[in-house]
Amino acid sequence: MTVLFFTGVFLVGGKIMAQNDTICHDSKWKTTVKDSAIFFRPPVKKEGDLYVMQDFYSSGKLQMSGTSSKANKDFWEGKVTWYNEDGSILQQGSYTNNRLNGTYISTLDGKPLKALFKDGRIVSGKTGSNFGNNRRYYTEIKGDTTLNIIYEKDIKGVRYERYSVGNRYDVLIKYCDVDGKFIGERKSLSNGTYEGLEVSYCKEPMRPLRITYYPKGQKLGTTVYYCNDQVREEFNSANGLSKTFYSPAGKVIGKINYVYENNYLKPVDGKEYQFYSSYNEYKEELIKGIRTYSEGKSVTEQQFY
Repeated sequence: MTVLFFTGVFLVGGKIMAQNDTICHDSKWKTTVKDSAIFFRPPVKKEGDLYVMQDFYSSGKLQMSGTSSKANKDFWEGKVTWYNEDGSILQQGSYTNNRLNGTYISTLDGKPLKALFKDGRIVSGKTGSNFGNNRRYYTEIKGDTTLNIIYEKDIKGVRYERYSVGNRYDVLIKYCDVDGKFIGERKSLSNGTYEGLEVSYCKEPMRPLRITYYPKGQKLGTTVYYCNDQVREEFNSANGLSKTFYSPAGKVIGKINYVYENNYLKPVDGKEYQFYSSYNEYKEELIKGIRTYSEGKSVTEQQFY
């Protein structure tokens, strides 16, 4: 199995620099001036057929050391080690033609994890990585089963767990809320549909944004949250089909009743609210429109701009 997100671990792997100058980088590894530098790389040195690459923190502590087969690009050959500023190892791996081969060492909460790679693919063991998108990743392989956990700060806190078996990816995904409490799970069925529920999360901070329900392999309804954790649209199927709408303060502002016809939730009675994009944190509290229904027909409509 190819673990795609490992490409993000090695953020320095794609940058190009002039080999005769000291290069300064900001926190996102973009070239900058000396006064704004968080990291810097001295001129590279050639040893045999390889080039020694070293990056340093602005404090002067070593951040990375490795050898590249190219003078003007990080194209790894041999052992490469990344360090925390206190000198402890953040990650370490051996490369052949810029692909991981052999033992790879990473960390989880300061504890070392070991994995075995072959031609750039993880084949056994455990790995941990930390991206710049406020997400951390843990991978564990046992036999033909792969577990990927995507979390924010605490692996036992808000997270989702992806289980794959052989070439069957995401056969099961488990979702947890900001307190680490189990929300539910999504199972992949043999006919390509899902059963259970699926959770989408806010980017930052990581928290549930949308819960989509798939009873009996069909998408039925969704519950949506504001980014302050307050429910915005609450789908209910316990006593008929309905959705209740709330203000950011938690006040009920409307309710709509549905019937399910031709794979569609048909509004019957009540008020149905439409909001601006759920994925735009700056607009998600704004109401876009309100439709009032009676006996399955739209009787009034309001639009807001």
